[in-house]
Amino acid sequence: LEKDFSLESLRKGMSAEFRIEAQNAFNHPVFGSPSTSVDSDDFGLVTYTANGPREVQLGLKISF
Repeated sequence: LEKDFSLESLRKGMSAEFRIEAQNAFNHPVFGSPSTSVDSDDFGLVTYTANGPREVQLGLKISF
């Protein structure tokens, strides 16, 4: 998401840009494949998730 702001009241031609970037914003898990080793005690169990946690980055750029 991005929003531009005019800062003309402070200085002619001045502006600001605010930015939010997110990975896995809703924090939904993506489950990995189940264990397929018949000899294992974990046979058929999903023991991990295939994606990372929520990551959010904020940015602010001021142009003058």
